[in-house]
Amino acid sequence: MSEEKKPDQVVYNTETKRYDASIKPYATSVGAPVITPTDSIAWKNRSITKSIIRLRLNIWS
Repeated sequence: MSEEKKPDQVVYNTETKRYDASIKPYATSVGAPVITPTDSIAWKNRSITKSIIRLRLNIWS
Protein backbone atom coordinates (compact mmCIF):
# COMPACT_ATOMS: atom_id res chain seq x y z
CA MET A 1 0.00 0.00 0.00
CA SER A 2 1.62 3.21 -1.16
CA GLU A 3 -0.32 5.71 0.90
CA GLU A 4 -2.82 5.47 3.74
CA LYS A 5 -6.24 6.80 2.76
CA LYS A 6 -7.87 9.27 5.15
CA PRO A 7 -11.54 8.86 6.16
CA ASP A 8 -14.10 10.84 4.16
CA GLN A 9 -14.69 13.27 7.05
CA VAL A 10 -11.03 14.35 7.09
CA VAL A 11 -10.15 17.17 4.67
CA TYR A 12 -6.60 16.35 3.66
CA ASN A 13 -4.93 17.72 0.55
CA THR A 14 -2.60 15.06 -0.83
CA GLU A 15 -0.80 17.54 -3.11
CA THR A 16 0.27 19.90 -0.30
CA LYS A 17 0.24 17.18 2.40
CA ARG A 18 -1.80 19.45 4.73
CA TYR A 19 -5.17 19.52 6.41
CA ASP A 20 -6.96 22.43 4.78
CA ALA A 21 -10.57 22.42 5.98
CA SER A 22 -10.18 25.91 7.46
CA ILE A 23 -9.34 27.52 4.10
CA LYS A 24 -12.20 25.97 2.12
CA PRO A 25 -14.93 28.45 1.06
CA TYR A 26 -17.62 25.84 1.72
CA ALA A 27 -18.71 23.61 4.59
CA THR A 28 -16.65 20.45 4.88
CA SER A 29 -18.44 18.64 7.69
CA VAL A 30 -20.71 15.72 6.96
CA GLY A 31 -23.36 17.30 9.19
CA ALA A 32 -22.99 20.79 7.72
CA PRO A 33 -26.09 22.42 6.26
CA VAL A 34 -26.52 22.51 2.51
CA ILE A 35 -26.05 25.96 1.02
CA THR A 36 -28.66 26.61 -1.65
CA PRO A 37 -29.01 29.90 -3.50
CA THR A 38 -32.47 31.41 -3.35
CA ASP A 39 -34.24 33.69 -5.81
CA SER A 40 -31.45 33.61 -8.40
CA ILE A 41 -33.84 34.08 -11.34
CA ALA A 42 -35.14 37.39 -9.98
CA TRP A 43 -31.58 38.55 -9.26
CA LYS A 44 -30.49 37.74 -12.82
CA ASN A 45 -33.51 39.48 -14.32
CA ARG A 46 -32.89 42.61 -12.23
CA SER A 47 -29.26 42.69 -13.34
CA ILE A 48 -30.19 42.25 -17.00
CA THR A 49 -32.79 45.01 -16.78
CA LYS A 50 -30.32 47.40 -15.14
CA SER A 51 -27.71 46.61 -17.80
CA ILE A 52 -30.16 47.26 -20.64
CA ILE A 53 -31.20 50.60 -19.13
CA ARG A 54 -27.57 51.65 -18.72
CA LEU A 55 -26.75 50.68 -22.30
CA ARG A 56 -29.71 52.64 -23.65
CA LEU A 57 -28.73 55.71 -21.65
CA ASN A 58 -25.16 55.52 -22.91
CA ILE A 59 -26.21 55.09 -26.53
CA TRP A 60 -28.72 57.96 -26.56
CA SER A 61 -26.72 60.47 -24.58
